[in-house]
Amino acid sequence: MKLQLLIYKNLAVHFYYSKESVSKNKIKIKNLFLIFPGLPTFIHKDFFNDKVDKDNAFLSIYYLGTWLSGGIFTYKNCKKAIELTVEFAKNKKRIKTFDNEKIYWDYKNLHLIGHSFADNPFSHQKYQKQTSKM
Repeated sequence: MKLQLLIYKNLAVHFYYSKESVSKNKIKIKNLFLIFPGLPTFIHKDFFNDKVDKDNAFLSIYYLGTWLSGGIFTYKNCKKAIELTVEFAKNKKRIKTFDNEKIYWDYKNLHLIGHSFADNPFSHQKYQKQTSKM
């Protein structure tokens, strides 16, 4: 399992993927799962060990103002973090944090998974309309 720390508009994201999914300098997967944790937790990398494979990759976020993400922790910023993560995933490219090399990905299906607290900002009416278009 490979792990990259990526930053997008102050949002810290851990990207877990398999080296078997890398082809021609691009991560090609069937499913990209966006994982939104409860609070005040983050998801430990060991959780992903038996879930990451050539078909499945995961983005695990740190809400704005928590752990590795910048900004101020507010409920409004939690909703913003969810929207930024979807925007980030759809962008399909980024610069790696530690070596400044480009990283690209492509997926067939995008899945959002929230745990505990994450259900609250997910249930926001505006966000439901946005995700229904995916």
